[in-house]
Amino acid sequence: MKSLFFPCHMCGSYDSEMLTPAYLANGSFCKFQQIVICRKCGLVYKNPVIPELNTISYSKISWGNGTIFKKRISSLALFLSELLKEIPPKTIMEIGPGPGWLAMSLQDLFPTSKYILLEASKDVAELTKRNLPNATVIPATIDEAYINNDFADLALVCGVDYLFPDFRRAIEKMHKLLTINGYLYIERNVFVESEAYVGFPIKSYKDLFGANVLMTTWFAVDQYKQFLTLFFDIVSEKSFFHDETDGFKCIINGFLCKKKVIRSEYYDGSTSWYEANMASLCRLNKESNNPISTNAKLQIVATKLWNTFQCWRLHK
Repeated sequence: MKSLFFPCHMCGSYDSEMLTPAYLANGSFCKFQQIVICRKCGLVYKNPVIPELNTISYSKISWGNGTIFKKRISSLALFLSELLKEIPPKTIMEIGPGPGWLAMSLQDLFPTSKYILLEASKDVAELTKRNLPNATVIPATIDEAYINNDFADLALVCGVDYLFPDFRRAIEKMHKLLTINGYLYIERNVFVESEAYVGFPIKSYKDLFGANVLMTTWFAVDQYKQFLTLFFDIVSEKSFFHDETDGFKCIINGFLCKKKVIRSEYYDGSTSWYEANMASLCRLNKESNNPISTNAKLQIVATKLWNTFQCWRLHK
């Protein structure tokens, strides 16, 4: 059985503590996979990752009629076209395009570009090909596809990077496949402080970590931006309000990045998000019966006391 055991994707440390066992698709706890937090930088991630145990598939009906998605995608396409209109990309590669709605919108704006789409689900890839008959559609994950370096002028990764089993290696691969002046647009709504996924409020550990068993990484938003700067310069960023369920808002954060020379393999740890991320997770514990670790419980209490003390100092 293929198993992937990692150091922290951000800082390279193996010093982590377990928050909870990972969830399986049936809602039960996994005996082997864990959700851990790095004690050095505070990244929350699944470790080890055993792909065979994380079984879920996307189909042609996973997006419904797509109304709520298409509205945001139209806005995103205009956002990208304004930033890239002076130098239209010759080759556009999208990782996880789903039905291909973003590429369809971009075709109207960049009609001479060549489109290469990697879709992991064969069922969905067939739909993508019907929607984009002139595009090259490859039914594969980024791990499975062989792609030459310096190939694409623009890579698009919308709401799928947190599903990569080998997260860091996939980001490194995207960096390599871009041309020397290439751009990456990447977005996600999976963060430690997220209120909701699409149409799905986050009220417990099970909601955050078990909503999709393919998820592998949970950054804080600012921490994610710092991670991206290991590989890219962030040119622009945009937040999209996607939907709201029972007062819980789903916000998608997107970043347009330009490839740069990698200066350091891992983040140097000058800032740690450990306490902030523990505090964000604290809001979930009251509504969760997860076997959170003793150290995590103590850290949550300490963080609460420290925040209370800081507020007292500011207002005394």
